[in-house]
Formats: sequence, C-alpha cells, structure tokens
Amino acid sequence: MLNLLAKDVNLIGSNSYDTERGEALFSGFGEVLSPSATPDSIKKLVRGSGEALGCSVWMSNQGFLVDKFHTGVETAMGDPYIMLPVSGLAKTFDSIGKSLGSGGDLVLYLEGQAMANARFGAFRKILGPHPERRMQEVTHVFEALGYGSSTISGPDEDGALKLVVTDCFECSGRGKSSAHSCAFMRGLARGSIGAAVGKELECTETRCRMRGDTECEFLLAPQLP
Repeated sequence: MLNLLAKDVNLIGSNSYDTERGEALFSGFGEVLSPSATPDSIKKLVRGSGEALGCSVWMSNQGFLVDKFHTGVETAMGDPYIMLPVSGLAKTFDSIGKSLGSGGDLVLYLEGQAMANARFGAFRKILGPHPERRMQEVTHVFEALGYGSSTISGPDEDGALKLVVTDCFECSGRGKSSAHSCAFMRGLARGSIGAAVGKELECTETRCRMRGDTECEFLLAPQLP
C-alpha cells in the first residue's frame, strides 16, 4: 500500500492493524502531491490495485488531520493529541505571565523543557549515532507539530547551534502582550535539541518577534562544566 501511494501522496503518518478475520486495516494522514488529486482519484487508485477490500478517503482544506478510525488524533508513536487554537494558547500564556510575573516565564520555560525532554529523547535513537549532522530534521518535526517554520545552523567552532523560527507559535495571536520573550519555546528548544544530541545545552533567545524583531532566534551552546 505504501508503494502504491508513494507517487501520489506524501504520507505524514500511518498505522496498520490486524483484524480477527485475518485482514488488515491501514490508515494514515497524507498530503497530495498533485493539485489535481481528489479523494475520488485516490480511492480509484487504491481500489484498482486489487489489494484493498475497501477504501475511504477524506479531505480537509483547513489543515486538520482527522482520524475517523479512532478517537482523536495520535502520533506514529501512539500518543493521543488534542488541538488547541494558537490564539487561545497565547492568551493562556499571557494569563500565566500576568498572574505570576517573572515567575510565569520560569514556569513556561521549565514546562517547555520538560515536555521536550520527555518527547524528543526518543528521537536520539531515530537520528542515529551522529544526530548533530541531522539537526534540520528536528526542525521538520517542529514545523509538523505546529511550533513554527524554522532552520538550524551550526555547530560553530564553539559547538553552538542557532535556531531561527520565522513564525513561532508562542508569538502568534498574542497581540499586545506584556511578554518580551518566548519562554516556553526557549525551554522547548533547549530540551528537544539537547535530548536529540545527548548534551546539556544553554539556550538564549537573541531575537524575538515580541520585541519587534522579524523572527525569533535561539542560540544553543554546550553547558559549561
């Protein structure tokens, strides 16, 4: 099935399950590679292969990935996910900052780092023995999860990496905010990239859209002993 769809669909994630009747159920999220592709054309392709007993295809123009075989959305690792509007999450971050002051930034930073440590640690095995050579793949994960489009460069002669996020989700939808930095994203960057390379890193946000910059920039340097 994967080979059949490869020319027409960029599969973002897929799952397959055996049934008690000796059959298998295949489901997945994908992006069509041709603007002329439709749910009907994909169904015709699958049914014409002679390999599928049945096929259902749904399309969304809003970018939502809806799994109608299960409850909600899940990752390839089987973790359930929920969707929150960026504006709503931004207001929550603002409320934390207004209620706790500078302590709110610390809470967001630590929570971002903790979440990244828990999730991105698994990517170290996927990236292989030299993950520092494949850091751009981490930015693809960032973008796929909705954290923002990003690029990463380095390491420089001091071993530092630079992460640039052009549309950081933490800045989006905040309007007039009392915040001046992306505390959660800074923790997320430190935890995720540190977990991927297997090193303790220090993370400094050198540029931020909430300070009037055109993009957010994070400098990740090896932690001094």
